[in-house]
Amino acid sequence: MGDGRPRRVSQFVRHSSISHKYGRLLSRIVHSIKPSTIIELGTGAGFSTMYMGMAYDHCKIFSIEGCPTISELANLNIKRLGLKNTEIHTGPFKEILPFLLKKIQHPLLVFIDGDHSGEHLIQYYETILPFADENTLIVLDDIRWSECMEKAWKAIIKREEISISIDLFRMGILFLKKNIKKHHLLVKF
Repeated sequence: MGDGRPRRVSQFVRHSSISHKYGRLLSRIVHSIKPSTIIELGTGAGFSTMYMGMAYDHCKIFSIEGCPTISELANLNIKRLGLKNTEIHTGPFKEILPFLLKKIQHPLLVFIDGDHSGEHLIQYYETILPFADENTLIVLDDIRWSECMEKAWKAIIKREEISISIDLFRMGILFLKKNIKKHHLLVKF
């Protein structure tokens, strides 16, 4: 304990993990839509993964984490909880995401939370889009993390294929339903 390691892990978890409020929201979303597949970009310590995995154990969760050390921590947390429906993949999102998209079954939920670059957010969205259908739900975390993230969020919600977007200030939710008049909702959550 003298090397400061526990403090660094706790600081990481405190600053990078999803809050209980938003974890419960993810859990409710998963419980409600019952996706066959969840793809998560940004595992972190695994808390959002666990919220989603416990909400509906019949889905398969593929989570991508860029850092091997953090990936190990998430794997340990998920094993301790006993979740069996989760696979964590370690490496760059842009390399692993296309591979995982070939494994999906619909309905699909995508949770993007690990890269706070607006340019990358748009790239991930465009990578996902060919594999999405009208029942796909995309949740974006930290849409106001920076000016570039907010700009990317605003660009995505204007796209033709987005029928409903819900802005929760921290998170954004995207629906791709067809034959629905375009709506953008701003909700204080």
